[in-house]
Amino acid sequence: MKTKLYIAALAVAALPLAGCTDYQDELDALEYRVSVLENMKDRLNSELEALKVIADAAYSADYVTNVTNTGEGYIITFADRGAILIRHGSDGADGSDGADGKDAKAPDIGIIQGADGDYYWTLNGELIYVDGQPVRANGHDGVDGRNGVDGIDGRDGIDGRDGRSITPEVRINDETGQWEISVNGGATWITTGVGATGRDGRDGRDGVDGRDGTDANSFFEKVEIVTAGNNEEFVQFTLKNGTVFRIPLSSSSNNS
Repeated sequence: MKTKLYIAALAVAALPLAGCTDYQDELDALEYRVSVLENMKDRLNSELEALKVIADAAYSADYVTNVTNTGEGYIITFADRGAILIRHGSDGADGSDGADGKDAKAPDIGIIQGADGDYYWTLNGELIYVDGQPVRANGHDGVDGRNGVDGIDGRDGIDGRDGRSITPEVRINDETGQWEISVNGGATWITTGVGATGRDGRDGRDGVDGRDGTDANSFFEKVEIVTAGNNEEFVQFTLKNGTVFRIPLSSSSNNS
């Protein structure tokens, strides 16, 4: 009788320990998801900045001087605008919902070229407007200042209100779990209608022959080096929304 009671007591005593282990596993999983999503947010904001550089380069006829594959991604160096990093595909973030969850993916933010030759930001395939005007991705040069009086040099002009370009930023709403976008430096946020977490994230694949793998967590579809009919090389950036940027690649660049 005493033996049976002793065994039962051990079994009861072990229950809280098993519960703590399960609880810690859940905390560890939650912490991992938060870390993955935070990294995903940082990556997407970095890609938005890179897209701004690419739009500026395309509008101003800048060119690429070097393309380097670092293993993490491609470092693209422009003659006038410095370097950007386009990362290879990465794992999606697992959601906590069950079978109803969807694959984690980036919000549908892109760039299209308008009839005026400028490039504009889009959300879910539609132009983003601020004060009734579409938000432009590429910048314009400022207007030169007038000559100074009595030997004082005039100052360079600055962009007018309609001459400014904006780089959007994204975040995850803590309450809804959806991606939000801001085009005014974080003063206000617009929901994208896209959830940041889902049931299964899709793995990005390593680039092959100079191309980035398709990645659910990126605004880029692929990056590749292409050759035109006259054997001139270009770096071609294809966005998820179908927009293609083709930037000349200097023949003196060192590609790897």
